Amino acid sequence: MTFIKTVTPEHINAQYDRVLEIIKSRIPLRYNELYALYRDFEDRIKEAPASGKSHYHNAYPGGYLDHILHVYDVAISMASLYLTPTVGGTQTFTREEVAFCALHHDLGKIGDDTGPQYIMETDPYWLKKGFVYKYAERPLPTTVYERTMYLLQKYGVKMSLREMVTIKLTDGLYDESNKGALMSNKPFPFDTALPYLMHWSDHMATIAEKEDARSRMSE
Repeated sequence: MTFIKTVTPEHINAQYDRVLEIIKSRIPLRYNELYALYRDFEDRIKEAPASGKSHYHNAYPGGYLDHILHVYDVAISMASLYLTPTVGGTQTFTREEVAFCALHHDLGKIGDDTGPQYIMETDPYWLKKGFVYKYAERPLPTTVYERTMYLLQKYGVKMSLREMVTIKLTDGLYDESNKGALMSNKPFPFDTALPYLMHWSDHMATIAEKEDARSRMSE
């Protein structure tokens, strides 16, 4: 069964504006470069889903924006919880790092300047299996992470090594190329909890989005 959540243009525009406002308030020194990227890819950002499967998460136009803002909200809450006496975490990251990584961990899902990552599926066979989108053919095989880094560097968006590594590790062990870092034998592989915080936040948001999709499909 194919399921596409419907969101209004007003909702999508409000989500887009909220992302820009967060960047302006939380990542001010990089706002101009990021604004140029968002301006040039505005339509793509507003149209992109977060995945291609109705039974996964946010497979609808505007789903990408909903997802990154969901991850941002969870990450801000998780960061606060992590630093409470109950958890006892140490302050090894900034709110700016949390905001930057949360909003851009999936940037490559919008594609790049050669085209989008996702295009609408039209084959009835795959539609019946819940595939709302399919991957667009690309001139070069690139991962979401590689497109993320490409877009950020193209627009001159500077980032720290910590932010770059965090974005790479956000998918955790769902990306097998992260195994070496996340399963390191070193007693202290990172000087910050930021990669873990971002993975927890992305994973938690995704699970909630999948639960939302399941509940809607059962209605």
